[in-house]
Amino acid sequence: MNLTEAQAILNKWIAADTATQKGQSYSIDGLSLTRTDADQITNKIDYWQSKVNELIDLANGSQPGVAIASFNH
Repeated sequence: MNLTEAQAILNKWIAADTATQKGQSYSIDGLSLTRTDADQITNKIDYWQSKVNELIDLANGSQPGVAIASFNH
């Protein structure tokens, strides 16, 4: 999966969140979502935002989940 694809999926879930907050239903790939699906929508947004961030880090040469500590004084 590339950054463009991950961002597109994230955008769908953000749109679902916006629509359902207004009391509208929203469909993603045949899955119909309503306000009662708020927890699922939030979880998907968190997941896809994390995936987008990971892909951005990879594109910038960082390794996800790796922190560099400096012990120089």
